[in-house]
Amino acid sequence: MKKIVIISITVFLTIFIVFVIKFSNNTKSSNNCPFCDRKVINFQKFFEDSNVIGLCSYRPLY
Repeated sequence: MKKIVIISITVFLTIFIVFVIKFSNNTKSSNNCPFCDRKVINFQKFFEDSNVIGLCSYRPLY
């Protein structure tokens, strides 16, 4: 009986932690992503290849 309770709590906590990490990272990365803003790419790009874009700065322009 104790094993079932411990396993249930562990599974619940694992799922909860995964959801918290997933949703907290999406909001942070989408607000400050210089590679998501075309204006930043056009002004700070110094190299572009088919798989790579090099920017002069990591800070987005406002």
